[in-house]
Amino acid sequence: MKKTHSLLMGVLVLGAAMLLSGCGGKSVKLEDYLIVDYIGYDTVGTAHAQFDVEKMIADNPEAFGIKGEASELEIASVEIALDGIGGSLDKSKELSNGDTVTWSWKIKNEEKLSEKFPVKFIYSDVKYTVDGLDEAETFDPFAGITVTFDGVAPNGRANIDASNKEISGLRYTADKTQGLKNGDIVTVKAEASGDLNEYCIKYGKLPTRAEAEYTVEGLSAYAMKLDEIPDDMKTKMLSQSEDIIRAYAAGWIEDNTLKELTHLGYYFLSVKDGFSSRTTNQLFCVYKGTARLGNAVTPEDHKTEIVGEEAFYTYVYFDNIMLLPDGNASVDLSAGQMTGNSFKSSKYGYMNWGYNSYSYKGFPDLDTMFNKCVTAQVSNYNYDNTVSG
Repeated sequence: MKKTHSLLMGVLVLGAAMLLSGCGGKSVKLEDYLIVDYIGYDTVGTAHAQFDVEKMIADNPEAFGIKGEASELEIASVEIALDGIGGSLDKSKELSNGDTVTWSWKIKNEEKLSEKFPVKFIYSDVKYTVDGLDEAETFDPFAGITVTFDGVAPNGRANIDASNKEISGLRYTADKTQGLKNGDIVTVKAEASGDLNEYCIKYGKLPTRAEAEYTVEGLSAYAMKLDEIPDDMKTKMLSQSEDIIRAYAAGWIEDNTLKELTHLGYYFLSVKDGFSSRTTNQLFCVYKGTARLGNAVTPEDHKTEIVGEEAFYTYVYFDNIMLLPDGNASVDLSAGQMTGNSFKSSKYGYMNWGYNSYSYKGFPDLDTMFNKCVTAQVSNYNYDNTVSG
C-alpha cells in the first residue's frame, strides 16, 4: 500500500553534482533529507516527496549558526531562510510498479544562502523506480447493469437500470437513447465525480473497463421494404381489401354489380431517414374493378337502357405495419380504408330527374392513381411498386 525511499538509497545521478557553496564550511547532501513515498495501488499509485529541512538543521546545527540549545524562534528563522530549497517530481499520479519518476531540484536565492551559511550544498537530479504498490481488486462496473430496449424501430428507446451497481456514486450514460433500430450499437459509459479510477480506488477496486457496447435487439420494427412483410400478412390484407371493395359495390343501385375484381400489385411507401411522421409506412393494395351496368344509358341517348361494362382502378390502404420479434407481422386490419377519391364516368349514366353520370371510388387509370398515391409523397417516402396491368 505504501513504500518509502530515502534519496540516499538507489539514487541515480543524472549529471555531475552541482555545488552550492558558502565561504568554506561543511558539505551537506540535500538528497539525504528528501523522502519519497508511494501510496495507493498498482497502476493508480501516487508519489509524494518531502524535503525534511528540520532534520537537515538538526544534523548540522553549527553549519547553520546554531550553538547549544537553540530556541524555537532561532530554528524557525533558519527554516525560513532555507525555505527556497525544493523541487518537484516529473510524474506523481497513475503510477505502476516499475515506473520511473525523477526528482529535479529547484533552489531560490542561491547567492543569499551562500552569503548567510558556510555550507556546501550538494545536489543533482535523481531517478526512482516505483515499487511496493499493492495489486488492487478489479471489478467489472457493468456486471450489475441492465440495458433494455423498448418501442418500435426505428424509434426505439434504450433504458439503463443501474440499481445493482457495485460501487455507489457511479453514473451510467449512453451515447444515444432514442431513435434506435435493431442492430444499432449503443455505447454506455461509467462515470464518476472526477477520474473514474481515482474514485473507485477509494473503495479498493479498479474497473476493468470504462464503457461497454450493447446491440439493439428484440424491438418490433416498422416494415421498411415490401418484401419484409410476411406473405401470410399480405394475404390477410388482400382478403380484407376485397371485402371492403365488394361491400362498397354492394351499395350500387339495382342491376349494377361488380363483375370482376383483379389484384394488380402494391404500392409500398416507407419514410425516409430524417423525416418525422406518425405514418412510418403505407401499403396500397391496388385493384382493377369491372362494373356491370344493367340499366345504363349513354350521354348521347338518355332513353335506351343498355347493359354496359366499365373498368375502374382503386385501392385499400393500410399503414404502420409492424414486424414482430417472433417473425410475424402486426397491422390493424379493421383500419383498412378504401380510397376516398372518386371520378365520374364519361361513358354511362342513369336517368333520375335528368341524366346522371355513374361515379366510382377510385381512378380512371393507373397513372392518375400512381401520381396521387406515390408521386405526391416521394419527397418524404421511399417506395416499391409492383403494380402492373
